[in-house]
Amino acid sequence: MKTGFLIRRVFVALPVSFFLLSYNSGASLASDDLMQKVADGRAWVFKGENGRNGRLTLNPDGSGKMKAGFMSISTKWRPAPGGFCMEARMIGKRCVELGQSNNGFIAYQSGKVAFTLSR
Repeated sequence: MKTGFLIRRVFVALPVSFFLLSYNSGASLASDDLMQKVADGRAWVFKGENGRNGRLTLNPDGSGKMKAGFMSISTKWRPAPGGFCMEARMIGKRCVELGQSNNGFIAYQSGKVAFTLSR
């Protein structure tokens, strides 16, 4: 029974892991702008270039939550030059560069779109 739980946990964690593995660091938005625009405690819909979708909520106090399917992961985040870095259990720390779009933000990795955040 414990093995089945572990397999289900890993299987469910994979979509979120693929999303977070696309993170990198860079520079585009000021840290203060990030705090006011992205980390407002409201859920963002993320759409990964790898086909993964879910919800990401970043709170002004540095806490957050990711939801993909029926899995929910608590996160910690901090502003970084041009974006933010986020850390979650089982996934580790990832950073992303952000740019604004018409309805939210675009996250970049090495100059390529990794995912979008929209409402």
